[in-house]
Amino acid sequence: MFGWPRSIPDYKWPDRHRAAWLFLRRAAIALLFHLARIAGRVASAIGANPPAVLVVRTDGIGDAVLFEPALRSLADRFSCQQLHLWAPAATCDLFAEHPAVAQRLVIPRGGKAGNLEYFESARWRAVMGWRLGRFAFQLAAYTVDSPEPLGDWILSSVRARERWYAPGDTENQFDWQRDRTSRSVTKLLPSRPAGGHELLRNAHLAGQWGGSANSLPIVALGAQEHWRAEQEVRTWRKLASVVGAGRIVGTMSGSAAPMNAYPAASWATVIRLLWTRHRALCALFGGPADSPRIMEISRLVPDVPHVQPPLTIGLRTTAALLQTIEGFISIDTGLAHVAVALNVPTVVLRHGGHPGRFFPWPAANSNVVISHPMPCEGCRCRCVLAEPECITRIRPEEVVAAYAELLRSGKRAAA
Repeated sequence: MFGWPRSIPDYKWPDRHRAAWLFLRRAAIALLFHLARIAGRVASAIGANPPAVLVVRTDGIGDAVLFEPALRSLADRFSCQQLHLWAPAATCDLFAEHPAVAQRLVIPRGGKAGNLEYFESARWRAVMGWRLGRFAFQLAAYTVDSPEPLGDWILSSVRARERWYAPGDTENQFDWQRDRTSRSVTKLLPSRPAGGHELLRNAHLAGQWGGSANSLPIVALGAQEHWRAEQEVRTWRKLASVVGAGRIVGTMSGSAAPMNAYPAASWATVIRLLWTRHRALCALFGGPADSPRIMEISRLVPDVPHVQPPLTIGLRTTAALLQTIEGFISIDTGLAHVAVALNVPTVVLRHGGHPGRFFPWPAANSNVVISHPMPCEGCRCRCVLAEPECITRIRPEEVVAAYAELLRSGKRAAA
C-alpha cells in the first residue's frame, strides 16, 4: 500500500509499445522516473512540506467547473492546510486565481491519449517521479465520476496519510483497474446516485467529508483578464456600431469529441439567422485546434459580419470575454460550462451520450438546452451511427429559437 510505486499506470498497453526491441528505451525512461523520485525524496527530507491536501483531476474543463463547489467544500474542511491541485493544463489555468488553491501542478490529460503520452515521454516520467518523491500530503483525493488509469496510478503512488477514492464507473477503466486502486486507498467514497447531475453528485460527495457543496460553481478571474477582454471587445463594439448590430453573440463550434460534430453548414445557417432575425454580430470562439473548423464556417458566411477572438488569448481571458457579450451558443463542451457559471445566457447543443449528467444545470436558469431525441440516448459517447444524429439533426432554426427564448426571458442565473 505504501511501497515504492511503479513508473507507469496499470494499463492495457498496445502491443507496439511493448515490443521487445523497445526494451532498452522502456528501461531507460523507467530508470529516469525512479532516479527522479529518489531525488525528490532527498529534497523532501532537506526541506519539509507544509501540511497539504491534494486534489487530482485528470478530466476536462467542464468536469472541473462542476467540481468547483466540492473543491471549495474540501478546502473549508481542511482550512488549516494548503490545497494542491494536480490537473491538466487547461484546468490549472482556469483555477489560477481561485482563492482555495494554493498550488497547481500540470499533469497529462487522462484517457487513452494522456496515458500514452505519459508512457512515451521521458520528460513526463522525470516530472512525475520528482513530484511523487518531493511532495507528501495529509490527504490525496481522486473523486472523478469516470476514473481512468493515470489518475488511479497517481492516487496509489503519491505519498499521503489518507487516500480517498470514488471508484465510479468503468467508462475509462477496466474492473480490475478499479479494484486494484480501491485496495490501495484508505477510504472509498460512494458513487453518485444513479442518473444524477454532476453538481448533485459532487454535493453528495461533499457530504461524505462533512461538507456542503450546494452552491453553483464560480469562475475566479483576475483584473488582467478583464482588462484584456475589454480591449478586445472594444473593437467588436466598434464594428457592431458600423454594421448596425444590436448585440454580440458568441459561438463555440468545436470540440475534440466526435459526439459534438454539429455540421459547419448548420453553424453557418445559425450565424446567418442570428444576423437577419436579431441583428446579432457573431464571435466565433475556439482554440488553435478549432481553427480549421472556424475558417470553414467563416467561408460559408462571407456576406454576414462576424468576428473571431485571437486563438491564443488563453482560457481565462476567453472567460472574461464571455462576460462582455449578450449571449453564447455552444456544443456541450467545457467553455459552455464556464459560460453558465459566469451567468452568460447560453444555448447548449447537447449530444445524447450522457443525458442529464452535464446539462441542463439544476438551479441555473441562464441556459437553454436542446437535443434531438434518439432511441440510443445514453450511449456514453460510444456512437455506432454514421454520425451523432442526436446533435446533427438539430435544425438551425431550433437553435435560433432557443436564443430568442433567452432574449424574451431576460434571465441570468443567480450570482
